[in-house]
Amino acid sequence: MLAVNKSLISQRIIELECSLNECPWVEIITQNHKVYIGVVYFPPNSSKESYKSFFDKIDQFQFQQKSDIIILGDFNLHQLSNYMNDKRSVNLDPLETYVLNRVTFLNLEQFNQVKNHSQRTLDLIFTSIETTKVSKSEVEIVEPDKHHPCLEVSFRYYPPTKVNISDEPSYNFGKADGVRLYHLLNTTDWKTLYEKKDTNEALDLFYKEVYSILDVTVPKTKIKKRNNTPIWLTADIKKKFKKK
Repeated sequence: MLAVNKSLISQRIIELECSLNECPWVEIITQNHKVYIGVVYFPPNSSKESYKSFFDKIDQFQFQQKSDIIILGDFNLHQLSNYMNDKRSVNLDPLETYVLNRVTFLNLEQFNQVKNHSQRTLDLIFTSIETTKVSKSEVEIVEPDKHHPCLEVSFRYYPPTKVNISDEPSYNFGKADGVRLYHLLNTTDWKTLYEKKDTNEALDLFYKEVYSILDVTVPKTKIKKRNNTPIWLTADIKKKFKKK
């Protein structure tokens, strides 16, 4: 089960769910950032196809650029849990090695270090959010399972910093004359670079040559600043606001 507080903007992402295992997914929007959360359960002795189907869905989904992933649940891969938690020399079986490779490819880390009554960690929490912290929760919504202690997952979100857009025109590589650009780079005599004994002088010469080629092959355009002012906020209304 996956529940989201009504105060958060969220929606279910059916495209990430697969039929071979339980894996509800939800997208949560915070300011200009999106967090995709998936809760998964793999029964004991699940087939490789079940894990493959799960990760294939993630690979095929078009995640937004400013987004993070959190995957929580019981993968029923006990040796993998030991390997990722303690970084010990553990002999992983082929299935556990396969899952480890898929997780590594997604650039996800495992953050749950909480152990159950048997001093084992069954529930794994993979995420790309580096500030994630996992602890044993004191709040129990349902009757706790001694094999699966209640967990509290938290992370700190840093909103993106505002980028000041320069008024100076910049290269528009989308409209570049690629053929001429490659030709000039290929036919330029770079021997003079090696004749320079000073590294800084050689670097200055390199940039000078590159920019001279860009100037004749790539047009420049001014970046339009997005106007976030509502349509109804006219100059007259602004004037009245100032008077108030």
